[in-house]
Amino acid sequence: MSYDTAFPMTGQDGMEGFKLKQPWMTYGLLKSCKKKTKLYVNYLKTPNLTNKIKFTKYRNKFKTVRIKAEKLYYEKEFIKHNQNI
Repeated sequence: MSYDTAFPMTGQDGMEGFKLKQPWMTYGLLKSCKKKTKLYVNYLKTPNLTNKIKFTKYRNKFKTVRIKAEKLYYEKEFIKHNQNI
C-alpha cells in the first residue's frame, strides 16, 4: 500500500465530497457560519462585553450576507426558468 492510497489528498478544508443542505449555501458561508459558532462558544465560556460585541457584530453581518446570497440564488433560478411553466 502506497502513501497516496493510505492518505489521499483532500481539499483545503476536506469538504469536497460534502453535500450542502441548502442550494444557495456556499463553502464561504459555511466557513463563516463555523466562525460564528466559535465566537458564540467563546462568548458562552467567557461571557464578557467584548466577546458579546464580537459575536453580535459577526452574527448580524453573517445574517445579512446569508440573506443576500439566498435572495440572489432564487432570483437567478427564477430568471433561468421564467419561460418554463
